Amino acid sequence: MENNGRLGGGRLKAAGAVLALAVLFAAAGLNFAELYRAADRQAHLAYAGAAQFAGNLRLVYEVEAAAAELKASADARAAETRSGGGAKPARCSASVTLAR
Repeated sequence: MENNGRLGGGRLKAAGAVLALAVLFAAAGLNFAELYRAADRQAHLAYAGAAQFAGNLRLVYEVEAAAAELKASADARAAETRSGGGAKPARCSASVTLAR
């Protein structure tokens, strides 16, 4: 490793940059802990929103798949009934009384 006669190399530059930012934040009246908490909160809210979107998308996919399966079975029964090969549906003779 060559450092060309410089003591500390890039570490000294990084420490200087951190110190400069700390001075600027202090001069501007900004609290680094508050900035960190706000950024952390926003990140968690974004993650929660994405997780909720993925869950909703999965639910919609499952409902669409179930609807397509029901439609396919209904189409198959209708085709079977039209061709005369299927049994006729049983009639329900039960009466329904609505309670008031």
